[in-house]
Amino acid sequence: MAKTVNELGRGGQFFAERELGWNRGLIRKGQHELEYSVLTGAAVGMVGDRGFRGSSSLSGMTLLLV
Repeated sequence: MAKTVNELGRGGQFFAERELGWNRGLIRKGQHELEYSVLTGAAVGMVGDRGFRGSSSLSGMTLLLV
C-alpha cells in the first residue's frame, strides 16, 4: 500500500484515500514503517524491542495458571 502511494508521488495519499477508499492514517503508518526499515535495516514491528514477552519466556506452571 505504502509503495503504491509513494509511486503515485505528490498527492498520492489524498488520491488513494478518495479514489481507492484507503485509510490515510494506515497509509502514513505504512510509509513510516517502510522508511524506517530501509534506514535501519530492521524488521518492521520489532516486537522484542517493545518489551513484549512471548509465551516461551513464561514457565510451564505459569502457563497452566493462565
